[in-house]
Amino acid sequence: EGGIAGLNGKAGTHAQAEGGECAGELRNDIEDFGFLGTFEEEDGAFIAADDACIIHAHERVDVRTVAVGGGDPHELRGQGIAPEGKDHIFARVVEQAIRVGAVEEKMQGEEASIMLMVCGDKYIMLPASQDHKRVGEGDTGLNTGGMGAYAPAAVATPEVLADVRKNIVEPVLAGLKNEGIDYRGTLYVGIMITAQGPKVVEFNVRFGDPECQVLMPLIESDVLELMNDIANGNLDESKVKISDKFAAVVVMCAEGYPNSYRKGDKIKLPDESEIPQGGWIVHAGTKLDGGELVTSGGRVLGLTGTGPTLKAALDTAYKLCETVSFKGGFYRKDIAHRELERQK
Repeated sequence: EGGIAGLNGKAGTHAQAEGGECAGELRNDIEDFGFLGTFEEEDGAFIAADDACIIHAHERVDVRTVAVGGGDPHELRGQGIAPEGKDHIFARVVEQAIRVGAVEEKMQGEEASIMLMVCGDKYIMLPASQDHKRVGEGDTGLNTGGMGAYAPAAVATPEVLADVRKNIVEPVLAGLKNEGIDYRGTLYVGIMITAQGPKVVEFNVRFGDPECQVLMPLIESDVLELMNDIANGNLDESKVKISDKFAAVVVMCAEGYPNSYRKGDKIKLPDESEIPQGGWIVHAGTKLDGGELVTSGGRVLGLTGTGPTLKAALDTAYKLCETVSFKGGFYRKDIAHRELERQK
């Protein structure tokens, strides 16, 4: 609830499966309503992104993302959204969208990532982190797999985290148990911190990337031993030690990313003596070619720094960036800019 099909209380996958004839009706109504191509954005055609709810029409109805507002259709027409004379279609579009399982709540706020290491009904909540999806400084440009991250993210206050535990994590783990699922592994909870409190954006059953690159350095316990204990159902939360330091990662990308990008360029890495204390180099889009390290992906390296403060961690990460080079390589120079702005 609160995500896909949140208005009718069904999980998105279940509601999708029930679409059938209704999906075709939705497509027809959307086309009649004049949504398609109304606005062109990087993520597809949509309309009225400022309104109360968003309708995601699944691929099978040949629409990527369209948005309609809640409230009176006449208000929508007054905002230039509902084409003249088509108010009567609006209610049917919303009804069909709910039946297809294509209604998603529009959430406004700031995102954070919560990673859990779960062993049945026991779990370790790792420090909250925040990544940066847009390719350009100031969160501009195209979406990417992630240009950098930092942890802990202060936007996830103790009150927010307590809310996440009580109203998101523990009910989900109880639900898994009730379904007979002995869940052992990572649970990623993407949240939006809204004026009404934290809300779920997504769940994943993996560590986030690049969030993982700032969380692993903050686990002082033996990570492999911890994972092995969880896999064998032997998690002892009291033995897990989490650092009180900060960590930041800056992702260095190949020229052209996130569009078509260069490959096969030789990578110059620093000598061990040049790596600053608290610095890590995480390989992503690299490979060996004839004994030489070359680029092979869009996001090539993660340059991670740790330190007693966020600024110290960032300084280490960016110093590390200066020691690495490959043709056309680039990275964002404003990782954690929201948090740094809050600290002023």
